[in-house]
Amino acid sequence: MAKSNNRGAERLARHLIRHEAGEGTPEGLPPASRVCERLRVPLGSLMGTTGYSALLARAQVLARARKPVSEAEADVEIVAQLLGLLITFIGRALTLRLLQDTWPEMKDLALED
Repeated sequence: MAKSNNRGAERLARHLIRHEAGEGTPEGLPPASRVCERLRVPLGSLMGTTGYSALLARAQVLARARKPVSEAEADVEIVAQLLGLLITFIGRALTLRLLQDTWPEMKDLALED
């Protein structure tokens, strides 16, 4: 799989997806979609629904450009790109804070280089 620009974002994306997979999938949403859906509320508050939709659309375009070979890899790449864009726009510290607020049950969230 092609690597995202930020390996820490990719590791964190995998971690969040695994966590959501362990939580079950209400409403039939795949784990990666659940990650994006959980981020929609705080990011929508920050940048509005249109801003969040634009950010997610950009993450999808960037992920497709990396040509992942499987659906699972594509899911990780989309979440990693979304996290990478957040890191670019609001910084590592604020991104991590937003993730910790969104997943307070996950005590081991970290953004590594």
